[in-house]
Amino acid sequence: MTIGKPAATTALALGVVAITAGSAGAQEVTAEGAAAIHQGLKEWMVEYLSFPEDTVSLTFDGSITVEPAGDRYELTVPPPRLTTYRGENLIETSAFTATLVPEGEHRYRVTWQVPTAWQVGPPGAGDRVSITLTQEAGEGLFDARYASFLDMDAVFSGIEIAPASEEGRAGIDAVRISAASAELGDEIYDIDAAAVIEGISFVDHGGGGEGSIAEISAAFVMEQLDMPGYYAFSQTVNDLVADFEALAETGGDPGPLMEEAAVLAESIFDLLDGAEMVYEVSDVSFTEGGEAADIEGGSFSFGVGGMRGDTGNVTLALQSGSVAIDPPPPFADAIPQGVDIDLALVDLPRDALAAAFGSAIRGAFDSGPEAALMAALFPLQQAATAAGSRFNVNRLELTNPSYDVALDGYVATSTAAPFGAVGEAELVVGQFAALRALVERLSPDPDAAAGLAFFEAAGQQVDGADARRYTFEATEDGRFLLNGGDMGPLLDQMMQ
Repeated sequence: MTIGKPAATTALALGVVAITAGSAGAQEVTAEGAAAIHQGLKEWMVEYLSFPEDTVSLTFDGSITVEPAGDRYELTVPPPRLTTYRGENLIETSAFTATLVPEGEHRYRVTWQVPTAWQVGPPGAGDRVSITLTQEAGEGLFDARYASFLDMDAVFSGIEIAPASEEGRAGIDAVRISAASAELGDEIYDIDAAAVIEGISFVDHGGGGEGSIAEISAAFVMEQLDMPGYYAFSQTVNDLVADFEALAETGGDPGPLMEEAAVLAESIFDLLDGAEMVYEVSDVSFTEGGEAADIEGGSFSFGVGGMRGDTGNVTLALQSGSVAIDPPPPFADAIPQGVDIDLALVDLPRDALAAAFGSAIRGAFDSGPEAALMAALFPLQQAATAAGSRFNVNRLELTNPSYDVALDGYVATSTAAPFGAVGEAELVVGQFAALRALVERLSPDPDAAAGLAFFEAAGQQVDGADARRYTFEATEDGRFLLNGGDMGPLLDQMMQ
């Protein structure tokens, strides 16, 4: 993922670097280049750091300076002041500094230092927060053509957050941001980026709670990204957001803007071949008022691929570890202590998928979001059937001391099948003796035990194990099979 306009405490510093570097546009370090950077900074501030009237305004305790210094430009941004309409300054900190060293045409090696002490919030109020860091600096290679960093390495460590009310505190050992890229040719790039937050802890003195998280991370991958197209797309999104904000204030017909948003949504699939986002968290612990919870951690990922072809794929995966709650709730024994899910939509028609995005946006204003979405999905379903799209359950596993569940299989669209689809799946359920005991503890209803006994009897025993296997099949002639037997009569009986 490219990093062009990051948020949080470094937004001003990185934004200044990103926008102003592109304005210099020269390999040699000159006074004219410094002046261009200064002008670019002013333009960036007008566009991105302006606020509605009667809210807040951003000023600085001094003048912003950009000076040529040998092989680099030195940029200093004096302490910012974020002032409310009542005259209250919501930020107290020191100056930002950065250096920009030209590295060939359009590119700059940038290093920056951001203040390590902040006071945030209304002065004199109990909710004013003190933020301190032992290190907040980074460096990266910026490409002015795309207003984006092609690589980056930033570390913010020793973070302490303390409200003036002294009702609690929070700490973070380190925040690490990284990015790397590889140019494949013709301004097409593979991009890898990640952000990791390590050693989170907090204490609430008022409520008596405390907790910790060993690590939270997010990783982003983009494959065959069209960088000029991505930059133009980002600029169009910014302009469209501004137009919608203006329309909300003045009123008027949103139809033209909705059409522009629909066209923009349809163009997403032209920007890259694939992308994946992976989020992870580990070792989460909370305690409050004699209650505690410990979660081993887990991960979630979502991705798309093959978008430069006629058909593409969508993947989704989820993993989680053990969960312990003290005192345990009544259903604690039923909570899975391990989850592993891997799903995929395969051979989705790319153009139909893009058209569905646009159609849903176009219809949202006239018929409402839900009706628009349903209307958009119908032609997508038809196109998916014609393309033979599939839904794959590559893996779905749940583990617990009282049961094991494992499922895999697929459902594929089919124009020949009466119900429009065929499929196969295998389900294996283990530890039936422990599962029966669990059901008896959780539900006194005899129907629950009878239903489990019926389910157990319908399966095939797995050799040497207290487990049952269930093989399902939806055939092209419209039959539903369980372990090779036709389920039609049973389904008819259940429907009566």
